Amino acid sequence: LKYAWGDYGTTPDKAPFVTHALLTMHYTNGAYYPMGGPSEIPRRISAVVRDCGGDIRVNSGVERIWIEQNRVAGVYLKNGARIRAQNVISSAG
Repeated sequence: LKYAWGDYGTTPDKAPFVTHALLTMHYTNGAYYPMGGPSEIPRRISAVVRDCGGDIRVNSGVERIWIEQNRVAGVYLKNGARIRAQNVISSAG
């Protein structure tokens, strides 16, 4: 069981049995790896976002989320830019 302890979120002796069963089933039936490597996931997602008129910015520090009338209106970047957006996906927490 220790081969997959990183998948548990805790040590195997503290994980529920269902976690052991699901991980064993996952590895027995074959784990999956994206063709081309994990970088393919954001590359493919970004293509869809851009095709739908969205924009993706990386390495752009966000100073704060812009709020108007109790709704997200965009973001203020650390470089002083203000970007209006109908939708904002953020990992701020």
